[in-house]
Amino acid sequence: MAIRPDTLAAIPLCLIVALGTRFEIFLIASIALYFNWQDGAKLIETYVGFTYLTTVFGIGFVVLGLIQFLRYINTLKSWNLEQNEFPAKPLFFTCETSHTRFFPQKNSFKYSYLLTGIPVGWKGNSGGMISADVETDETPWYSKLLSHKPFGAWWTVRGDNYMARGSAMNGLRGKLDQYLESENLDPKDYPYAYLFTAAKFLGYSSNPVSFWNLYSESKELKAMIYEVNNTFDERHNYLLIPEASQPRETKTSKTATQPISTRHQVKFSKELFVSPFNYRNEGYSASANDCLYPEMNGKGPFDTTITLSSAEGQPKVIARIYSTGKAIDPSVLSVWERTRFIYSWWGIGFLTVPRTLWQAYILSRRRKLPFAFAPQPKESNIGRTAQEDEIAYEKLFLGYLRIHTVEEIVIYSPAAQELLWNNPEKRDEVAQLEIKVLSPTLYSRLLHYGFCSIGHILLSESQLLNQTIKISDTQILSSVFGSACPPQKATLASTWQLPWYERTTLDLLSALTDSKKPAPYISSIERKECDQESTNKQLHHAHHIKANTEGSAPITLHEYLATTDAALRRTFLINAMKLALAPGSAPEIVFVMMYL
Repeated sequence: MAIRPDTLAAIPLCLIVALGTRFEIFLIASIALYFNWQDGAKLIETYVGFTYLTTVFGIGFVVLGLIQFLRYINTLKSWNLEQNEFPAKPLFFTCETSHTRFFPQKNSFKYSYLLTGIPVGWKGNSGGMISADVETDETPWYSKLLSHKPFGAWWTVRGDNYMARGSAMNGLRGKLDQYLESENLDPKDYPYAYLFTAAKFLGYSSNPVSFWNLYSESKELKAMIYEVNNTFDERHNYLLIPEASQPRETKTSKTATQPISTRHQVKFSKELFVSPFNYRNEGYSASANDCLYPEMNGKGPFDTTITLSSAEGQPKVIARIYSTGKAIDPSVLSVWERTRFIYSWWGIGFLTVPRTLWQAYILSRRRKLPFAFAPQPKESNIGRTAQEDEIAYEKLFLGYLRIHTVEEIVIYSPAAQELLWNNPEKRDEVAQLEIKVLSPTLYSRLLHYGFCSIGHILLSESQLLNQTIKISDTQILSSVFGSACPPQKATLASTWQLPWYERTTLDLLSALTDSKKPAPYISSIERKECDQESTNKQLHHAHHIKANTEGSAPITLHEYLATTDAALRRTFLINAMKLALAPGSAPEIVFVMMYL
């Protein structure tokens, strides 16, 4: 029986519907409608009529526009929450940011920038413009189109987006207290704090750096935290204790003087890879004023300068953020003034990434600066958020860890939290093994190693110069998880326990990825952190570990997969097929699923 051509054409459509995202399905439907618009137009004209349809849609848009306008007015008029227990108020700081590079090529630029000031611990909505740690309405946006209830604030700040990944009780204040305790500091020594940040506008923000000012009981600036984010979604918090300084007075008129804060100076080493045109083995120095001086009652200009110096101590880049006008309290603005402010500053956050890419193009193509590839984050950094497929891989990894931690205490630390598996009664009797994931890249690389033991895999990843994981005790690791790595692919009887369609999918994946198997992998390293010779030595050492043949070796990660939950296996197989069929996929990504 012959198969009709239109039946064959339906096969890729079925694959798109089964494996594609909503956006991909919408895109395919839009393309189909575009190329067949004449048929659609004839259908509408036959059964409805374009005149009637245009009239109905026109009236609907007018009514919808009036409803949204009334909601907008209600939003700006109905939210004015005063929090008298906080010495400072939520404020806007209209700023400019400038960057000046001195070598190896000169370059400079200057852009407008908006900082939002939040008293840490304050929860509320100021003038419908700024909100902090307000519970979000989970109702879908299309269900609120005909509602007259006010919108949320235009610029929002939530504690979930700062410091460590995840949420904490008390929002921003809870996150700050957790961080101070992790640094062996007492949060009671800093009862007041103020955050300067690029708040989210309509749920979006690009926030390179946030500034936390920490104050004593007497409302004097005692410490600062610079929370730096890079474009890889990695983060590092720099806790800075500035040098002691005394306030001075500056004349503001012929008869009056106004005390202002002197500049606070501090130096610190660079811990986070931020720009591909700078290296991680460099250093910073910062100079900042306290714009809330005195006693957190001021509204002085914000002015912070950060200087990046080379490893030899030579100033390389000077970045500055400074106010271009007075601080703005949104709660005292009229509806018209708030509307003008929104119109003037709504697009600043959306322009941050395009401006960054444009400057990167100038440095790379016009200035011909050398390009430094990003290393894996340090142990002190907060790794990027795991992607959907990496989260699925992590579930398998966690299940594997659980079945091998009966006696030993194993502390597993992903990006956002810490998990502890152990026998509580034996906690003081046995040694501890801490496994800290530095980058979710680890999960997508676990299966590169074929049928090696998990101990060999983790040990190899921890000993690379560009390591993705930190192991506290390699001896405990080998004793718990083994260290053997068979030189050839093994034949697993457990694989035949899988359903026939899963085995067929595995065979297809193997055929798709067999020619793309990567060499033992080490990511690109910063040029000045290591040379090629040391890289080769580390790579050779990491992948030639003596096999542990004593005793019964633990099962491999692949054998564990064959005995795990069918839904988890199905998630793996779907993600694997997407990766294997994706055009232009990196070999190390495509090969991830080969041995499943």
